[in-house]
Amino acid sequence: LWVSVGGLMIPIDRCRVVLVQPHFNQNVGSVARLMCNFGLTDLVLVAPFANHLSDDAKRLSTHGEEILQRARVV
Repeated sequence: LWVSVGGLMIPIDRCRVVLVQPHFNQNVGSVARLMCNFGLTDLVLVAPFANHLSDDAKRLSTHGEEILQRARVV
């Protein structure tokens, strides 16, 4: 699977999702669900206020818990 970024075609497994200072656990969980639906696996959280391992985040991730578990916090 490929995605177009600025006119360049990039394999989807080379893409990463970066959230900068996410505030709400539920939003991080929802992003993990979206990532799972589209085959993305690399989630990076920059200076998060949200707890990506909270029950709220896990509940909203719907099959994306593995993405939350492997998320990098920087």
